[in-house]
Amino acid sequence: RIDRIGWASAAGDYTIVDLVREDGEAVTVVGALRGAQVGDAVLVTGAWEQHPKYGMRLRIVTVEVQRPSDRAGAARYLARLPQIGSERAGQIVDALGPGGAFAALDGGDAEALCRIPGITPERAADILLAANRDRAHRDAIVFLRGACGLGDRQAEAVIESMGDDCVAAL
Repeated sequence: RIDRIGWASAAGDYTIVDLVREDGEAVTVVGALRGAQVGDAVLVTGAWEQHPKYGMRLRIVTVEVQRPSDRAGAARYLARLPQIGSERAGQIVDALGPGGAFAALDGGDAEALCRIPGITPERAADILLAANRDRAHRDAIVFLRGACGLGDRQAEAVIESMGDDCVAAL
């Protein structure tokens, strides 16, 4: 889990982050976080390096934000999607639970969203579209890193050039 972001470049291509592993051990990682924020659960791969001044740290090769299973984490995760925001994310998670919220978004369940006060069919459609775009982007990153062996920066460049549906084209 990201505990603290110590420093981040304006371009977002280099960050210094303190993580807390599942076993409670603190780890410093450096590299491109790609949108991950404090409180996010992340899966990071990388290579250990010894910095002369700051000690052992993990240089990021890949990072993937994991979907949280707790209420606060799920609301924070959903709040990043366009069309949702923090207040609406809290309402969705309160009404459907963390797992139910992700199931509704993944399954395109507009009816479940419309049962939440203030979410109209049009708003539900917008939310589902934003969730689909986010999922397509995540899927493209995973494909480009795994099947094509690209790093985060190269994967983002391909997506920027070809769009999130680049997986189908490739």
